[in-house]
Amino acid sequence: MREGLIEIIADDETSATWKEHHVYSPDLEYAGWKSGYERWVLQLVRRINSTKTGSALLSALNSPVTILPVQSPTDIGADARTNVRGKEIEMTVGFRLVGRGRGSPSIIRFTPGTWSPGHPLYYKAGWWNARRFTQVSGDLPDEVLLHEIVHAVWASHGRVNTRPMGDGYDNLAEFIGVLLSNIYSSELGRPLRLAHNGFSELRRSESAPSRFYDKYTAEIAKCCLDIPALARQVAQVGCQFNPIREHLWYSVPGVGPASLVLTRAALRSSAP
Repeated sequence: MREGLIEIIADDETSATWKEHHVYSPDLEYAGWKSGYERWVLQLVRRINSTKTGSALLSALNSPVTILPVQSPTDIGADARTNVRGKEIEMTVGFRLVGRGRGSPSIIRFTPGTWSPGHPLYYKAGWWNARRFTQVSGDLPDEVLLHEIVHAVWASHGRVNTRPMGDGYDNLAEFIGVLLSNIYSSELGRPLRLAHNGFSELRRSESAPSRFYDKYTAEIAKCCLDIPALARQVAQVGCQFNPIREHLWYSVPGVGPASLVLTRAALRSSAP
């Protein structure tokens, strides 16, 4: 199934993915599993596209994206990888791909059932057990898929940056993924995710856009400078949490983005 530059493919009948799914759902025939997976993911893509944040991201894609099931349905995870001449390359810390800066296609490994309460795979993966002990945010199927689409967008522009970061973000690419996913969640009135390392909720005291912007000024500036047209679109999303809007509001004409030279607090203190 296709939606724009996104192609959704359930693995073929000989794949280990299908065989393992069949173990957990022995009454499910291959044809039903294949069509059910592709329709479900397509529905999620269309849901994402129905929001301003998601529509901006999908319209920013420069290269094709293929969405496939995770190779083991009991894995608690999803990931995006660059697809270079048919070879999947993980975009982890230390990732470096020398090219012409034109971007590359991506492969997203994602199974919605793993993230859906009530689905057999959700309980087989043990995710329900982890939820019992913490307030979880950013883990709904559309939020997880959107996070991976963010990585695919950056790869399609040749802008993947895995510079290590603290505060549980792992690297700059994951910070950008969580940032844009949180803007999407805020647009839908959902709680926000604290960081990439887990799904704890971002505390309300830390979710004020101005406070978050001051803390991560340089990282938000880099996000905006990577794909300026996307940043301008996302800045127009009228939700409560939108640090990208904060960044564009506090740009200094003739000097460049304020976040490259001054924090918001410094701007206030320097005012006459």
